[in-house]
Amino acid sequence: MTIQNETLDVLARRATCRAFTDKPVEKEKLEAIALAGVQAPSSNNMQGWRISVVSDKSYVDYLDELSITAIKTNNPRMYERIMSRSGKTLYNAPVLIAIATPRSVQYSVDMDSGIVCENMVLAATALGLDTCINRMVTAGIQGPHKQEIYDTLGIPEGFEFSIAILVGYSEQPATPHIADESKIVFIEDAGSR
Repeated sequence: MTIQNETLDVLARRATCRAFTDKPVEKEKLEAIALAGVQAPSSNNMQGWRISVVSDKSYVDYLDELSITAIKTNNPRMYERIMSRSGKTLYNAPVLIAIATPRSVQYSVDMDSGIVCENMVLAATALGLDTCINRMVTAGIQGPHKQEIYDTLGIPEGFEFSIAILVGYSEQPATPHIADESKIVFIEDAGSR
């Protein structure tokens, strides 16, 4: 028997989009997505993140160009794969949300970035938007223009870019992956100790 509710439906609908339209994303939706990010739980409740919402399409395209150039130089195999697909690392997304975390901390910034990211992706899905969690843009952000990009994104001293979320409207409906229930194990009686 499958339980149905709104949250579980959003989880089942979420899919990765790799072809966005040029349609702009409504500001109120972006504000709601960002708020969902900062409402995420975090290790030791440190809330050590910064969220930058970039809706300047020309700047998103600039980051895409920097990323493609860096990948072409540093990873020719990945570059060929990108060129054979769409020729873009950011898939024509109208919005990029960057998550940055502290460089030296006593808790799990990777875990916290993942939680913030998932909160925002699910919020976007619930609002009828499409998303793609993206690390390819790291190649461009961490390149020779890093400080200029950090300044533009408002990433403060002591923080490091962690991951990006691409947000927009898909050219075609994205298909969620099929859940592999064989990866789930239920332990109902672990025996005596």
